[in-house]
Amino acid sequence: MTRKDYETIAAAVNSAKSTIGVRYMLTKDKGQVASETTARIASEIADALAKENPRFDRDKFINACFDS
Repeated sequence: MTRKDYETIAAAVNSAKSTIGVRYMLTKDKGQVASETTARIASEIADALAKENPRFDRDKFINACFDS
């Protein structure tokens, strides 16, 4: 995979963050569950990408998932 692929995946997680928040805010604590869910998704994806590429920067990817 290329850097562009990683950026695309991180952007998708970032975009999904707001959708997940809207769904859960209607039934849960002000999006707290959404934040935990998004963090878990980002972490699982980062783990999979790190296994595929030893040079993968997990922290950079996680931060990109949560850029506003």
